[in-house]
Amino acid sequence: MRRPAYTTLSCIKKVFRPGERSLPRTDIIDRLTDCLPYVSNGQDVEQTLTEILQMPVSPVRVGRTEAIIELLPVSHPVFELAYRYLREIHTPRTIEQILQKLRKNSPLSWNQLTRTLVLEQDPRFVQFEQDQRWYLAEWQVANDHVFAYAARNQMDRIALRSVLPLMEHELKLSSKEYVFVPELDDRFRMEGENLYICIAEDGAAQADSVPVTAQEPAVEQLAQTEVMEAEAQTAAAVTDATATAEAVTVTTEAAETATTPPTTNPAPYPKEDVTMTTMTATQPVNEQVEQLIRQAVSLLETRNQEMQAEVVGHFQQSNMEAIEILMKEKHKNEQAANGLLQVISALEQQ
Repeated sequence: MRRPAYTTLSCIKKVFRPGERSLPRTDIIDRLTDCLPYVSNGQDVEQTLTEILQMPVSPVRVGRTEAIIELLPVSHPVFELAYRYLREIHTPRTIEQILQKLRKNSPLSWNQLTRTLVLEQDPRFVQFEQDQRWYLAEWQVANDHVFAYAARNQMDRIALRSVLPLMEHELKLSSKEYVFVPELDDRFRMEGENLYICIAEDGAAQADSVPVTAQEPAVEQLAQTEVMEAEAQTAAAVTDATATAEAVTVTTEAAETATTPPTTNPAPYPKEDVTMTTMTATQPVNEQVEQLIRQAVSLLETRNQEMQAEVVGHFQQSNMEAIEILMKEKHKNEQAANGLLQVISALEQQ
């Protein structure tokens, strides 16, 4: 079964942890032993290390003694530009694509960049076998997590546009730390806009091999974000207007009650007393309004929690349209809740 497998040069880079610049040869061999089974060359680990050290583009060299292996220092600024470029787009790129990007922002010629930017020598860049693209060594592969989730939930198909939301919301995997590489994995097959999961090939045991926390159902990225935000703002405005109207009504009733003479004596209150009575009645009204708003926020949050079970059911049925409708509602609820919380904050500051 094919899986994303680091190239031999990438394996030697991966054995160095952040901050490590040199390691004893014995430690290198021990760590390579854990990494190299994923490389289908079947070579002895020590033989592989010897070949790596002899490569003209090797990222490592022998240190002060044969017992120490060091990472080669990389100091040219174009390496930093390439690193920042991949971090910014969080997408693997071929060396040609990277050079094209750097050529636009560098005074160096194409030939100079080609001779200088040898990513095999930089420990921050890695490759997978049968893939010409370059990845960052700090990125982790999310394939096992996605497959495990699909197997546990008996899902044989996921919309491609839903994979990233699934990773972020359902699996809680940071989009800045993980990449999904289905094209290098026989457990996945991409056709059109869908990703098919070959559950039967690995069985349910594979589903339990990766610990995954399922808290919130995955959602699809909604293409019309601006439209939803406008709708949410409108809903929030209507809610605020309703609350304001209720506050005005309660204030008026309280003011009328406060200014009604307690006896049949028609003698009016002095002007100063009327003003003082109205201000005193306004304060509890604000508290009532705040309480009503908090109740509204609680209702919105309760509804969002109820939708989690609904989304799980639709996911198991591959009903992506129903999920999209629910997520639109969820987005509106969140926007409305945020607007109401801002109103509460404004009331508390008064």
